[in-house]
Amino acid sequence: MKKIVILAAAAFVAAVTAFSATASAGSSNTYIKGDADGNGTVNVNDVTAVQRVLAELDSDSDGKITKRADIDGGGLSISDATAIQYYLADLSNKNNIGEEIVETPKTTRDPYELPFIPIN
Repeated sequence: MKKIVILAAAAFVAAVTAFSATASAGSSNTYIKGDADGNGTVNVNDVTAVQRVLAELDSDSDGKITKRADIDGGGLSISDATAIQYYLADLSNKNNIGEEIVETPKTTRDPYELPFIPIN
């Protein structure tokens, strides 16, 4: 009986650990608008990162800089660097720079597919 309780407790801990790892993996879809370098704050280094990508001095092969610093939604441009500079100088923030953006994961499930319901 003691072994069953220990095994059940171990299974519960493993399930909770797996669930929390899955939940924290989803948090990678969260970023701060304007934080091009992804360090958690919007500062002049983000402007420099945008300018370096535009001048082709740095690569944005994974698209993360473009995703985080594309302020107006029209693709990465010098206008995005300027908008971040305006934000840093407290002149304008009409594009909500500095706010946390949470992307919802896209489902690939067929909308006509019925959900799986296990029968005990």
